[in-house]
Amino acid sequence: MSVPSAYARLRHHLHHTFGALMLALTLTMIGGCMSESDEGKTAPLPRMSKAETEDWSRRVTEHMAKTLGLEIIPKSPGPAVESLACFGKGGETSTDDRFQLMYAAFAKLPPEQHTAAGEKIRDMLKKDGYDVTTFRAYKAPRQSMIVEAQHPKNHFSIDVQSSGSPGNPQMLAFGVNSPCLLPPGATQSPQ
Repeated sequence: MSVPSAYARLRHHLHHTFGALMLALTLTMIGGCMSESDEGKTAPLPRMSKAETEDWSRRVTEHMAKTLGLEIIPKSPGPAVESLACFGKGGETSTDDRFQLMYAAFAKLPPEQHTAAGEKIRDMLKKDGYDVTTFRAYKAPRQSMIVEAQHPKNHFSIDVQSSGSPGNPQMLAFGVNSPCLLPPGATQSPQ
């Protein structure tokens, strides 16, 4: 699949059908390249290739789905991947190969099971060392849930939420957003 068609597919699924997931991942992404160390802009970035990042994201989403006894949907709206340039606090970009990866995958689940699924994912993420930043569950007629978490060390963020028509979400959307990463062997340019 070509990059433009993959990008179009991702934009269609995440923007039109799964807008809330895209919003959550985008909000997380805004600060994704900002270092929290005392070195600021010159802090060394973590290193991982795009392929390794996508593979790690795929394994994480599959693990979450399997924890719930679900399988990721392999075709539309199957997994969607987008690799983006990193932006600094002032919107600046770098000349090196740093990137941020957004990964989304989906699994079918009846809406009446979403709250229990969210609770199970929340507990699993806490056990795995993630800081759960959001957990909300809504009863009918807005039957849905959302869990958002970020790992304090690797800064990957996770978003799991109900997806589908309001009040009748028939899927769970699993999102993984990487921090700003630099491929192995690339030279980090100063910001």
